[in-house]
Amino acid sequence: RCNSKFQHDFEYSFNMSATVFYDFPFHPLVLDHNTFLLYCKLAEQRTKCYVEQCKDTSADTVFSPSNFICSFKRTHFTEVRQCLADAEPITFLKAD
Repeated sequence: RCNSKFQHDFEYSFNMSATVFYDFPFHPLVLDHNTFLLYCKLAEQRTKCYVEQCKDTSADTVFSPSNFICSFKRTHFTEVRQCLADAEPITFLKAD
């Protein structure tokens, strides 16, 4: 149920199918400051759902791409986000 809610909220919030989203290389969605913040909010809600509804007490400490950029390394990611956005492969290909 947590994944279904996340998928629904993701698709509603970003007007795109969750199936076309990819974690790495970083999707342009997480490289934009505003959509990064919304993505993290949704990811944090999913993690909270895992903990509270599924009784997964390790959900906020296990490695996942969203935990990594939204929690474990959030400060570092936000510091380098713009540089990553400038070097992101799809953006690079658009420059040709």
